[in-house]
Amino acid sequence: MRKAMELLNRLRDHLEQEREETASTPISTDDAYAVLANERRRRIIEYLVTNDTGDPIEVRAIVAHLVELGEDRNAAYASALQSHCPKLAESQLVEYDGRSKAVLVLPSLHRLYDAHDAFTGELG
Repeated sequence: MRKAMELLNRLRDHLEQEREETASTPISTDDAYAVLANERRRRIIEYLVTNDTGDPIEVRAIVAHLVELGEDRNAAYASALQSHCPKLAESQLVEYDGRSKAVLVLPSLHRLYDAHDAFTGELG
């Protein structure tokens, strides 16, 4: 029993370390520009950052926010699932689980959003 607990603890520690390494991976300038190039994706990023509690956020909540902003539900849902969430995951800004249709915000998304917010604030 003790060996099993030690193994589980080592596995948990390894997974936590892997998550921290992924979370601290810097995003390249080119990836940042590519991610921010799409208006709907910027809206999704803002929603994710402002609603981040450390728990996964369901895609349907993201879509409901986009609909509140006047977007078509079907188009917003399809693009969130097929394009935007996978792109954010590919850029290591979120963890995206296509099965559960949920997104976990990583610290790198907050850094990108803060940089974007500071830049757009300077534009006036």
